[in-house]
Amino acid sequence: MHAPHRQTGFTLFEVLVVVFIIAVIAGTAVLSLGVLGDDRDVDREANRAMTLFAVAKDEAMLQGREFGIEFQRGGYRFVEFDTETEQWFDVPGDDDLLRTYTLPESMELELYLDGQAVKLENALAELAVADDDDPPDSDTDYSPHVFLYSSGDMTPFELHVLRPADDARIRFEIDLLGNARYLEEDEF
Repeated sequence: MHAPHRQTGFTLFEVLVVVFIIAVIAGTAVLSLGVLGDDRDVDREANRAMTLFAVAKDEAMLQGREFGIEFQRGGYRFVEFDTETEQWFDVPGDDDLLRTYTLPESMELELYLDGQAVKLENALAELAVADDDDPPDSDTDYSPHVFLYSSGDMTPFELHVLRPADDARIRFEIDLLGNARYLEEDEF
């Protein structure tokens, strides 16, 4: 007599469980890649800002000009101090790198000076308009947040580039000499 023959193989239930597990792992991988891609956008904006700040510092030293950086929640702009009128103006159009820069709509900035958060506005302040017939009003109290001196010094500050929707954030600080470094979670 022959022993009963058992069928070998997988049941439908076992196959469905394996397919479900593979789908969950694949979905998690796809979502994590998407999040990493978005973090790269925040990182790219932080790198752009650090690079432009270094260029502005170098330009101030090389050309003997005094620059400033004014921040708003959604971007920043470079301004130049005119010693004759003692007013701040937009950097002339011949210097395209040092222009007003607007972040993508999903991102914003947080600025810290001397360890204190600075309340950033949604729009940039009005600057004096140069007019030969009517000199600018000397009572204007405009001042940028950060100064870049022709000596090579600058106002030290900490800047956070963030995307509030998912709290993706890059933090960096720039010291008195313009040296930039990223901050780790435990340093702020």
